[in-house]
Amino acid sequence: MSNFKECRLIIELILKHIELFNQNFVFDCKNIVLDEIKTIRQLLEQQSEGEEDPEKIKSKISELFDKINISLFKFKEKEQGQNKKFAENLKDNSDKIIESISTVNNEMENILSKVDSAENYDDIVVAKELLSSQVRNFIQFTLKIKEDIAGIQKEINDQIQSILSYEAAVFNLKKQIYTDEMTSLLNKRGLEESYNLMLRSSRDSCILFLDIDHFKIVNDTYGHLAGDLILKKFANILLTSIRDGDIVSRVYGDEFVIILRNSNLQFAKVISERIKKRISKAVFFYNDKSIKITVSGGLCKVNKWLSFKEVLEKVDALLYKAKQIKNIICVE
Repeated sequence: MSNFKECRLIIELILKHIELFNQNFVFDCKNIVLDEIKTIRQLLEQQSEGEEDPEKIKSKISELFDKINISLFKFKEKEQGQNKKFAENLKDNSDKIIESISTVNNEMENILSKVDSAENYDDIVVAKELLSSQVRNFIQFTLKIKEDIAGIQKEINDQIQSILSYEAAVFNLKKQIYTDEMTSLLNKRGLEESYNLMLRSSRDSCILFLDIDHFKIVNDTYGHLAGDLILKKFANILLTSIRDGDIVSRVYGDEFVIILRNSNLQFAKVISERIKKRISKAVFFYNDKSIKITVSGGLCKVNKWLSFKEVLEKVDALLYKAKQIKNIICVE
């Protein structure tokens, strides 16, 4: 059952992110997706009570992703249809304007020809009447052109607003996916994304893996609310100890990772020691009680040929060594 409990936590995490995705994007089968999530949660509850049926849960999860795929396909199809309709309308309106301009040009040339060929008073009167009529038509034509252009501008503005709404939804979704809710720092997914982007642009960089010493004892002694307060203030100390461009994240409960960009190991060691000293000197207050903590860390250079997982494993090994002593930074 312990394995199932672990699986259940993973499934719950997946369902939570599917719900976030579903909230930010309106799909034709949005409610169907929510119904499937509800059914899976009900099955998980039954399983936890001893009614084990893993195949049924597996089948329902498979159905959920099938419906998400269908929803994404419909969304893409609808988006392409709207873009096609917008392009067709733009072309039709442009063609009409060009045709109207050609017609006016032809009529004006005809009037000019009559004026040039006028030989007597009667011919001049006829030309004058034609010219007067054409000026009135031209005024009507310009008003019609103005309406057509206003229509095109409205379609363009609507399209821009649709794109901006989509971009805002994507931004909000990425923010939820890549941000730690408690500290507002990057989470592990956000760190990995930033690490991969950093590799393309930065020179030598270093990675610092920090872990609060005896944090479980703090939680057990003062309570989880005190622990949460410490994590938030700890995150703030990290943010005020690094430079613009450096990357700080909370990857696990009381574990934080900092990427010091464009830094050699010697400079990174100075920053790391400064952070360690600031943490050891800081006093955290909760319910009129003062709490002191220390931090241990591992520090190494970022090798660009190593993946995010590999470099994290490397610095984690250094952190493990530091945790055996406590309140030190172990450097490669």
